[in-house]
Amino acid sequence: MLRNRESRGSVIALIAVVAFVLAMLVVACLQLSLFLGAGREMRNTADAGALSVGQEVFTAGSVRVTLQPGNQTQFNDVLDKDGKVGLGNINEVWAKALLAEANADAMQTQGNAGSAKAHADAMFDAAKQISDEVATRLDTAANLYPLFDQIAQQNSLRMLGVSTSCKAYQDPKNWQTSLMDRGQESNIEVTASTILPSATAYQALSVTNNHLPGYTPISVGGRTFCFIPFVSKERTHLVSGSEFAANTSSNKALNGPEWGTAVPNAFSCVGDSVHQATYGMSAMAFVMANPQQTFKLSMPHSFIHIKVDNNQTHWYFYPAGPPPLPSVEFGLPQAYGYTTAPQSGEPMPGGGALCSTVTPSGVTVGLDVVGRNLDQIIFGPPNGDTSQLEAALVNRLNEMISTPGMTKTASDLHTVLGNPATIAWLVAGEQDFYLFSPDGQNLTVQPRTLAITQAPWLAAIIDHDPDGVEVASVDDASLPAPYEFTPIVTPDPSCSPAVQLGTETWNKSDYWTPGSGYDGCLGQLRVSRWTNVYSLGVCAPT
Repeated sequence: MLRNRESRGSVIALIAVVAFVLAMLVVACLQLSLFLGAGREMRNTADAGALSVGQEVFTAGSVRVTLQPGNQTQFNDVLDKDGKVGLGNINEVWAKALLAEANADAMQTQGNAGSAKAHADAMFDAAKQISDEVATRLDTAANLYPLFDQIAQQNSLRMLGVSTSCKAYQDPKNWQTSLMDRGQESNIEVTASTILPSATAYQALSVTNNHLPGYTPISVGGRTFCFIPFVSKERTHLVSGSEFAANTSSNKALNGPEWGTAVPNAFSCVGDSVHQATYGMSAMAFVMANPQQTFKLSMPHSFIHIKVDNNQTHWYFYPAGPPPLPSVEFGLPQAYGYTTAPQSGEPMPGGGALCSTVTPSGVTVGLDVVGRNLDQIIFGPPNGDTSQLEAALVNRLNEMISTPGMTKTASDLHTVLGNPATIAWLVAGEQDFYLFSPDGQNLTVQPRTLAITQAPWLAAIIDHDPDGVEVASVDDASLPAPYEFTPIVTPDPSCSPAVQLGTETWNKSDYWTPGSGYDGCLGQLRVSRWTNVYSLGVCAPT
């Protein structure tokens, strides 16, 4: 009996021990489950906070800069909606600086650069100052903490305790930046070589999928440019820690001595549990930002000045006899407008063989310009070789257009210059016209007052001159006019008129002054038209 009681006592003790062990295992499993669940919550919350950083770096005031007076204001046309520059539009700043440098480089090659190179270099230096400041702000961890917290703190970490939440772990050593997707496309689109002043400049860009490459040295005009990769159709997303670490500037430096501090596109974020947690926990996440917006390589607020000189009549005579004997000009030139009108020149003493005087009288002028629009005034008869001028203008038009996927052609140039309203403006005496894009998509040409009304931003730049040197693109193109008149011939004594013949030629020169885009001026086209009136008088002895 005693032995049976002892056996039962041993079994009860064993059961108690097993029950205790099982209870401890259950508690441990519960604790492990809570710990694993809390870890998942912490990681998810850190991921959410990091994604918040990846989104908010494009809009947060702490990581965007305001342009300073001076050459930084050259980039007023690429500011964001708040009037600042940050990660979302720093590529636009670099793109405009690159275009100015490309324009100046082409002008140097052509020998008409003027002050363009100095201006383009000044724009590059200003772009670098802006870029370095943006990079500094993005590399300052304290600027990113609030961007993380605004989402992370909204998520409860219930498995770590009541009212426990995640907050940025404020240790700058754990908040780093990285330069990822090196060599991939940036969000600056280059649709065709017509956007640059030469095909060589276009080829030098090593375009990737019709976009400028990111974190790849681009040398134009002796300066090195830097763009940030933002692959199209990608969103802000999480990346692996190993990939992030491999592309930090400390682990993999960029080759670009002029870049200063490269603007990062990826960020590491660390969250830490706060409030009534039984024990603490932290998690790290890595995010690559993408604004999901494409820009075109352009100068959005820019223009071409078209200046029409006064039309003039020049008076020529043949004192020694008819051609091939030479003619001479006599009398002051006279201006004429864009309607036909009669003019008379001064009588030239001895203006013809055996003539006392020869007087061009009742000459009709203005036939070369009457009823013509601005396109016909520039490119119409007498034509000359306008191919280079046309190419230069088409190039500059494409630099104005900022809408991705859109390229302008020579047809677009002639269409906008052919606006019938220009006929009336010319007749009314307008001589200064401005070719620009009011919306980055459409082109228009307007006289000064209407141009400023349609595009108010023009008011601040419309008086700026191009920084290149004027060259004659069409030099004295000439065309015999389909018109004749009869000059008045007064013969010498004992002579009588034998020949009385008057003819005209229409003449035109187009002068192009290229601009780098500094101060918004991409160039000036000056058109000069004139009519030469030839009076031939010959008398014979009686």
